[in-house]
Amino acid sequence: MFVLDVKVTGRPRSKGSHVLQRGSGGPRVAAVQEDDLARWERLIRSEASQARNALRRDGSWPREPWTGAVVVLADFRLVLPRRLREELDPGPALVVPDLDKITRALLDGLTGVAYADDRQVTVLHVTKSYASPLERAGVTARVVAVEDGDPAAGWTVGRVVEGWTGH
Repeated sequence: MFVLDVKVTGRPRSKGSHVLQRGSGGPRVAAVQEDDLARWERLIRSEASQARNALRRDGSWPREPWTGAVVVLADFRLVLPRRLREELDPGPALVVPDLDKITRALLDGLTGVAYADDRQVTVLHVTKSYASPLERAGVTARVVAVEDGDPAAGWTVGRVVEGWTGH
């Protein structure tokens, strides 16, 4: 089993939905992408590459992107809205961006660096919360590359998450 921890600072960007657009040529499906999505994915790739390269030097990560099963844990931290800055407990982050959309951008950003394709992700545990006053917005992720025959291959989400804090 190999473990790669990645921390990316910045406002998480969402990888958009698809909408039906009507035009003179007839209807077509178009992807709605957030501004700076490509820059956010490049930042994820860059931070993941640096972490991976440090692990490669001591043999703790394979030379090529992993091609087996992968477990991904991620904790997204969002900027606290102004209207909630005076609250002691702002509650859950029930704001945009949607958790599934920012997760899609993260998984795509890790593709080709941590693993060959995001279809290899067999366990995914993701949270979204507001960054504390002492934190910056961003994401902390852990990628666990599971080797054939490794007991981790049977891990449940609870067992994978145990002992991991995303901060």
